[in-house]
Amino acid sequence: MEQGFENFLQELSEQEKILCNDLAFKVRLKISPDTYEYLKKAENLKDFAEALVIATGGGGIATIAWLSSAPLLTKFAIALGLVSVPVTWPVIGAIIGGGSYFVGKKLFNKLRKGTVEEVPKFIKAPIDILALNLLDFLMPVLAKMMYN
Repeated sequence: MEQGFENFLQELSEQEKILCNDLAFKVRLKISPDTYEYLKKAENLKDFAEALVIATGGGGIATIAWLSSAPLLTKFAIALGLVSVPVTWPVIGAIIGGGSYFVGKKLFNKLRKGTVEEVPKFIKAPIDILALNLLDFLMPVLAKMMYN
């Protein structure tokens, strides 16, 4: 029994060595370096898209705030296309919205790393992300097939 536990610990330490070394990890996953880099950057692209959507919403809210405080004659002029909304309001709103989202997300991730222990830490490997995305893609189709 003790021999089996020692083998288990040895295998576990080998897995940790592989996960810490990017090159060995890519070889172990049997994927190309381009695919590995793509999957690594996919998470950053998701974060950028979320920040862009929040910034667009912030610009829209700032525009609505400016428009609600504008006099009635200005609203008619905008509706007729004679006047345009000042660009500074949407831009300032977008900067504030995107910046607050970015800072808030960084603070939340920092707090979460300090308080939450992920078990196991290597679940977010590129192959796991690929599997989760594939499952997200196929699940609605499979559910529809199941109920028909």
